[in-house]
Amino acid sequence: MEERELYREQVTDRLGHLQRYNSGVTRYEVELDHELNPRQSKTSHRVRITGRGIGRTVHADGCGTDFRAALDDAVGNLEEQLRRRRDRRRVRHDRAHRSAADPGPATSLHLVPDDTPSNP
Repeated sequence: MEERELYREQVTDRLGHLQRYNSGVTRYEVELDHELNPRQSKTSHRVRITGRGIGRTVHADGCGTDFRAALDDAVGNLEEQLRRRRDRRRVRHDRAHRSAADPGPATSLHLVPDDTPSNP
Protein backbone atom coordinates (compact mmCIF):
# COMPACT_ATOMS: atom_id res chain seq x y z
CA MET A 1 0.00 0.00 0.00
CA GLU A 2 1.29 3.42 -0.86
CA GLU A 3 2.30 5.64 2.06
CA ARG A 4 -0.17 8.33 1.02
CA GLU A 5 -3.07 5.85 1.02
CA LEU A 6 -1.98 4.56 4.42
CA TYR A 7 -2.11 8.11 5.83
CA ARG A 8 -5.50 8.69 4.24
CA GLU A 9 -6.86 5.49 5.77
CA GLN A 10 -5.56 6.37 9.24
CA VAL A 11 -6.96 9.89 9.07
CA THR A 12 -10.35 8.66 7.86
CA ASP A 13 -10.49 6.08 10.65
CA ARG A 14 -9.58 8.57 13.39
CA LEU A 15 -11.92 11.31 12.14
CA GLY A 16 -14.77 8.81 11.77
CA HIS A 17 -14.96 8.60 15.56
CA LEU A 18 -15.82 12.31 15.75
CA GLN A 19 -19.22 11.79 14.13
CA ARG A 20 -20.70 10.86 17.50
CA TYR A 21 -20.59 14.53 18.49
CA ASN A 22 -22.97 15.49 15.66
CA SER A 23 -21.31 18.88 15.44
CA GLY A 24 -22.41 19.89 11.95
CA VAL A 25 -18.90 19.55 10.51
CA THR A 26 -19.25 18.30 6.96
CA ARG A 27 -15.66 18.50 5.72
CA TYR A 28 -12.26 18.09 7.32
CA GLU A 29 -9.06 19.44 5.80
CA VAL A 30 -5.91 17.74 7.07
CA GLU A 31 -2.44 19.17 6.51
CA LEU A 32 0.68 17.12 7.20
CA ASP A 33 4.06 18.74 7.76
CA HIS A 34 7.47 17.27 8.51
CA GLU A 35 10.32 19.32 9.99
CA LEU A 36 13.73 18.18 8.71
CA ASN A 37 15.71 19.87 11.49
CA PRO A 38 17.11 17.11 13.75
CA ARG A 39 16.93 19.43 16.78
CA GLN A 40 13.14 19.42 16.43
CA SER A 41 12.86 15.65 16.58
CA LYS A 42 10.21 15.63 19.34
CA THR A 43 7.91 17.82 17.28
CA SER A 44 9.11 16.95 13.81
CA HIS A 45 5.72 15.79 12.52
CA ARG A 46 2.83 18.26 12.60
CA VAL A 47 -0.81 17.79 11.74
CA ARG A 48 -3.34 20.61 11.35
CA ILE A 49 -7.03 19.72 11.07
CA THR A 50 -9.67 22.24 10.01
CA GLY A 51 -13.35 21.28 10.22
CA ARG A 52 -15.86 23.24 8.16
CA GLY A 53 -19.63 22.98 7.97
CA ILE A 54 -22.66 24.37 9.73
CA GLY A 55 -21.71 26.82 12.44
CA ARG A 56 -18.21 27.75 13.46
CA THR A 57 -15.04 26.40 11.93
CA VAL A 58 -12.92 24.29 14.27
CA HIS A 59 -9.13 24.04 14.17
CA ALA A 60 -6.76 21.67 15.91
CA ASP A 61 -3.00 21.25 15.76
CA GLY A 62 -0.92 18.35 16.92
CA CYS A 63 2.75 17.46 16.88
CA GLY A 64 4.76 14.40 17.74
CA THR A 65 7.72 12.20 16.93
CA ASP A 66 5.85 10.41 14.15
CA PHE A 67 2.76 10.91 12.04
CA ARG A 68 0.49 8.72 14.17
CA ALA A 69 1.41 10.55 17.41
CA ALA A 70 0.83 13.93 15.78
CA LEU A 71 -2.51 12.75 14.37
CA ASP A 72 -3.62 11.41 17.76
CA ASP A 73 -2.70 14.73 19.39
CA ALA A 74 -4.61 16.79 16.81
CA VAL A 75 -7.67 14.52 16.89
CA GLY A 76 -7.66 14.62 20.70
CA ASN A 77 -7.64 18.42 20.64
CA LEU A 78 -10.41 18.50 18.05
CA GLU A 79 -12.47 15.98 19.99
CA GLU A 80 -12.18 18.14 23.12
CA GLN A 81 -13.46 21.19 21.20
CA LEU A 82 -16.39 19.29 19.72
CA ARG A 83 -17.28 17.78 23.10
CA ARG A 84 -17.29 21.20 24.76
CA ARG A 85 -19.37 22.64 21.91
CA ARG A 86 -21.92 19.83 22.25
CA ASP A 87 -22.07 20.25 26.04
CA ARG A 88 -22.62 24.01 25.75
CA ARG A 89 -25.37 23.49 23.20
CA ARG A 90 -26.99 20.85 25.37
CA VAL A 91 -26.86 23.01 28.53
CA ARG A 92 -28.27 26.06 26.76
CA HIS A 93 -31.01 23.98 25.16
CA ASP A 94 -31.90 22.32 28.47
CA ARG A 95 -31.96 25.65 30.28
CA ALA A 96 -34.21 27.33 27.70
CA HIS A 97 -36.48 24.31 27.42
CA ARG A 98 -36.80 23.86 31.17
CA SER A 99 -37.57 27.52 31.91
CA ALA A 100 -40.39 27.63 29.37
CA ALA A 101 -42.01 24.34 30.34
CA ASP A 102 -41.36 24.12 34.08
CA PRO A 103 -41.77 27.23 36.23
CA GLY A 104 -39.85 25.53 39.05
CA PRO A 105 -40.89 24.75 42.61
CA ALA A 106 -43.71 26.84 44.07
CA THR A 107 -42.90 29.18 46.94
CA SER A 108 -45.29 30.29 49.62
CA LEU A 109 -46.30 33.92 49.67
CA HIS A 110 -47.93 35.78 52.48
CA LEU A 111 -50.10 38.55 51.07
CA VAL A 112 -51.14 41.48 53.21
CA PRO A 113 -54.36 43.30 52.23
CA ASP A 114 -53.93 46.89 51.08
CA ASP A 115 -56.82 48.25 53.18
CA THR A 116 -55.01 47.99 56.53
CA PRO A 117 -54.89 51.30 58.40
CA SER A 118 -51.52 52.92 58.65
CA ASN A 119 -50.18 54.38 61.91
CA PRO A 120 -49.78 58.19 61.72
